[in-house]
Amino acid sequence: MTELEPRGTSQELPAKLETPARQKSLSRLRHRGGPLKLVIIAVSTGLIATLAIPAYASNENADAAKTAAATEQLNFVHENAQTLSVTPAVAIGAVERDAYTATSAAKVAAAAATVKTVAAARGTAINPGLPSFSLDGIFADGMKYIGVPYVYGGSTPAGFDCSGFVLFLYSHVGISLAHNARVQGQSGTVISRADARPGDLVIFDGGAHDGIYAGNNMVLDAPKPGGAVSVREIWTTNVFFVRIGI
Repeated sequence: MTELEPRGTSQELPAKLETPARQKSLSRLRHRGGPLKLVIIAVSTGLIATLAIPAYASNENADAAKTAAATEQLNFVHENAQTLSVTPAVAIGAVERDAYTATSAAKVAAAAATVKTVAAARGTAINPGLPSFSLDGIFADGMKYIGVPYVYGGSTPAGFDCSGFVLFLYSHVGISLAHNARVQGQSGTVISRADARPGDLVIFDGGAHDGIYAGNNMVLDAPKPGGAVSVREIWTTNVFFVRIGI
């Protein structure tokens, strides 16, 4: 092993560097006059300094950058925010109450009493199937409206159409029918012509028209626009008879 210089000189190296291959490198450095010790110390010092940088330093920088970015974004939002001004007249609008009132209990009771009075005056029941209901009564009631004009969609004495006239008469005895001739024909029991009685329904042409049977091949009906409630002869064989209520 080659003898090293005494400790304390500028050429002193650690023992682990003294290998045959590295002695050659050391020798070259000595000949060039390079401060080997200073180089190694500088490198070692640099490494130590690098490792000694605290981790929180980089975290603080990152946090500061995020805070600055968030602040900048908030400033941008506030600076570009839209505003809307509302005048007091719009902000505080007038409130009005609709012009309606609830029906009092006294008025409801009076209306119910009127219905009962009318039913009693007619001598008819308010529910189907009671003894006061009869087919003859339906027919007799219908004869009171002879001459009322035909009105399309009408179902009151102000004007009737065919099915409106039928449902009006049956409503007097508490039987509710649809305002439709075809549906009215499906609301009872089909009977034969021989069994038909005044007060039964006569359905024409599969439901195109209907009326109240008057007997003797006659019908009481509201015929067509320009006409009026009347009794007339059944003019076609394309009919069937329906009994409702009993």
